[in-house]
Amino acid sequence: MPSDAEALRELNDSYLDSVRMGDVDRFREILADDFLCSAADGSVLDKQDFLDLTAGPRTLRHLSAGDVRIRVLGEVAIIHAATY
Repeated sequence: MPSDAEALRELNDSYLDSVRMGDVDRFREILADDFLCSAADGSVLDKQDFLDLTAGPRTLRHLSAGDVRIRVLGEVAIIHAATY
């Protein structure tokens, strides 16, 4: 059985795959209703804005995360990463 950090790393990798593939259905399933995303241009997208953007034309061929830091704080976890 994977540790919490390993399971979260796998979920984060799955998230990145879903972004790259434009998998809106997967995001509807896994994202909280109060989901927020900080975009590269500094804007903040709510869940619906993020789904709309994800459903649009895909421009990413590759998406990776570096400097991934996972902190488990009781029942909550925070993942920080640089994406490129």
